[in-house]
Amino acid sequence: MKRLILVLTAVLCLLTVTTFPTLAGYPERDITFIIPHGPGGTFDTYVRAISAALERYLPNKINVVPTNMPGANMTRAITAAYRAKPDGYTIAIFDIPGGLLAQIVGNPRPSYDLSKFTWLASIGSDQYGLAVNGSSAIKSVEDMKALGRPVKLTTTGAGTSSYMAAKIATDIMGIPSSIISGYRGSSEYIIGAIRGDGDGTIAVLPMLHKYRKSGDLRTIAVLAPTSSVAGVPDAVRLGHPELSLLALHRLIGAPPGLPENIRQILEKALLAAMKDPETVRIMAAAGAEMQPEDGARAAEILKASFDFFSRYRHYIPQP
Repeated sequence: MKRLILVLTAVLCLLTVTTFPTLAGYPERDITFIIPHGPGGTFDTYVRAISAALERYLPNKINVVPTNMPGANMTRAITAAYRAKPDGYTIAIFDIPGGLLAQIVGNPRPSYDLSKFTWLASIGSDQYGLAVNGSSAIKSVEDMKALGRPVKLTTTGAGTSSYMAAKIATDIMGIPSSIISGYRGSSEYIIGAIRGDGDGTIAVLPMLHKYRKSGDLRTIAVLAPTSSVAGVPDAVRLGHPELSLLALHRLIGAPPGLPENIRQILEKALLAAMKDPETVRIMAAAGAEMQPEDGARAAEILKASFDFFSRYRHYIPQP
């Protein structure tokens, strides 16, 4: 009898294992993290730092694979993320307002609607700085105005965040400008300014940080409410406080329709990854810092940015 009970118990255990397998749960395979710019820029740096930490905070051991997808003023990357299956295996970092501009103009209408993305987190916002070559005779905004010709500024493609910042900022400050665009990312157009492709550039302050420290660039204006660079005037001192509204936002999202349970897993893991000491250390070394906020806040930032840049739609290049 005892032997029969043992046999029946073994069979029951076998049936339980066979009929009701243990579910591995999400994630079960690698996650693609799309970057809408080329390697080497601030977006690339943020994603690679976050990806390494994100792998440690997800429930299962998988790889998070940063994937650069530059081109078509970011619409290539955004469209790829929008059309991806909403299964949690494709996420993307978004350059706002750059990713919004095609949608604001609506001609041609892009094949995506940013308001429909599943928003997971906000990495933070960066203010812009106006910089010139370290050996330039230009020492101030007034020097730029006195050039007697349009100042040449390097940026990424027409209609991107850096392009819009350059157009709006120079027009507000009354500086005639000629925009040299077409670079694939912030590192390329900054190197272009150092190389002498133009007189200078407008870029987010963290990206200018190392080039300012090396002496390759000189920051002559900080487009923020208060200056973070000693001796350099801010938007208020320049007499144009509205320049501080030209902030660049970095949001993380997933395709529309992402299941809520997966959204919560990703949001929690992303927030933890951004607060991870190693991530903080890497970004501090790059002159940047994380300002982690959740998906709800990311959606609010998107809406506010859309409203602000809609007022400046006349600066957005028409096809």
